[in-house]
Amino acid sequence: MNLSAIWGIVTVVVLIAELLTGTMFLYVLAGSAMATTIYTFFVETASFNAQLICFSLSSAVLFFFILRIVKKGNKPLAKVNNPGAQFLGRTLTLSSDVVGGHGSILINDAPWQIRGPDLVAGSRVVVNEVKNGVLYYMEADDG
Repeated sequence: MNLSAIWGIVTVVVLIAELLTGTMFLYVLAGSAMATTIYTFFVETASFNAQLICFSLSSAVLFFFILRIVKKGNKPLAKVNNPGAQFLGRTLTLSSDVVGGHGSILINDAPWQIRGPDLVAGSRVVVNEVKNGVLYYMEADDG
């Protein structure tokens, strides 16, 4: 069995391990094994040290490449556990009067509790804070 076939088998084994674990890290090792497979296919006389250097260098390059992909994908999920956060900075129109600093507003067919200065229905407000599912607002500058 030639060296490229051995590295090919290593690639397949590591890819299967990645599919079972889902860590993304093993993609680096699988990609490096694949690069070494290609290298040994074209350079049949490559020494074991040359193969290790190829594997190590490709691992380093792929590690930083995968790291960038993972960092882009790991955005904070603040809006998942705090759905009101999606309304921060948004200008809304009051659907009913706010009396005593308390009221409610209908947003996308869902009622939300609101807190802020007393205003009449039809007033435009900007959401500036969300606490415990309550939207806090200030009057919008329409100028």
